[in-house]
Amino acid sequence: MSLLEDADGGIQRVVPVSRLKQLGGCRKLDVLAGFLSKKQSHWRAETKDEIIYLNYYSHTLSIGMGESEYLAERDSSVIGSYKILNKSSTSPSTDQVIKFMKWRIKEDQIIEFSDN
Repeated sequence: MSLLEDADGGIQRVVPVSRLKQLGGCRKLDVLAGFLSKKQSHWRAETKDEIIYLNYYSHTLSIGMGESEYLAERDSSVIGSYKILNKSSTSPSTDQVIKFMKWRIKEDQIIEFSDN
C-alpha cells in the first residue's frame, strides 16, 4: 500500500496538486452534502462563490465546479481513483473525500444521505 493510500483511505490522485486546487481542492466550504450508495456516490459542496460536485462511479472520482449548478455539473474532470480496501467499503466515505480534497468545513455543516 502506498503512503497516498494510507493517508487518503484508498483514494489515489491522478492529477497534480496544483490542478486539484484549481478544480476545487484546498477550499473552505460553507456546506457539504453527501449522497452515498454502493455503486455510485456524489457530494455537493458550496463555497462563498462556487458550487462543487464530486462524483464517484466505477472506481473513478470526477469533479466539476462553477458559479451555478448547471456549470458545476456540466464540466467535470477525473481527479482520482478509489481502491476498495475491504468488502464493507465499496465507495469512499465523506471523511475520506474531505481529507483527499483538503477541504476545511465545520462538522455541523456536513449532511450525509445513504441507501446502504
